[in-house]
Amino acid sequence: MLWVRAQAVCDALSQKALEKSMASAEAAFKESDVRSLASIYAAALQNETRLLAKIDAALAEEDVALFERDLAVDDSVAAKVASHELWILARVVGFERADLVKVEDVDDESRLHLIPRKHLLLLPRDPDEIQRARTAFVPPRRVFAMYPETTSFYQAQVVAPAQINTIDDRQEESILVRFQNDENDYGLIPNRPIPIRFLTHLPLQ
Repeated sequence: MLWVRAQAVCDALSQKALEKSMASAEAAFKESDVRSLASIYAAALQNETRLLAKIDAALAEEDVALFERDLAVDDSVAAKVASHELWILARVVGFERADLVKVEDVDDESRLHLIPRKHLLLLPRDPDEIQRARTAFVPPRRVFAMYPETTSFYQAQVVAPAQINTIDDRQEESILVRFQNDENDYGLIPNRPIPIRFLTHLPLQ
């Protein structure tokens, strides 16, 4: 099992680091040196974390709004509905003012929220916006994505461009991402396919 963990972590590194890490891990595995293998695994995980931190820093100033258009009734949006950074999938149902929008929670249509326009993120709607998302959301771009089997949005990093994946027994165009703080039982962050219609840019600062 330790060997599987080391292999999975190394697989996420750059090719040069991958080859070096895999060679060291294979040698330790052949010699049944569990302590060395554990050390390699820990180092690989640490290196990957540093790599992602560097990528985040490099991209921090590149976030821009992709879908610049006026909101309309029935638009799907990511909406910030609480002060503690909770963003949910919502549908626009009306307008109180130019800067105050009424939305409904898609999980419960009886729950309505009045949200400042700056706390709403448009989701790709038409073919032009879908194509714009395909072009923009490529590795290692950071995005806002809806977590599987929820209606909540979290920051994620693109690890593979748009492709057709099977989601809930259905073929759908999606993008592979890794969510922040989404470690599994092995301490690794899995790749998750997210339908392209449920991705958008990060909230602008």
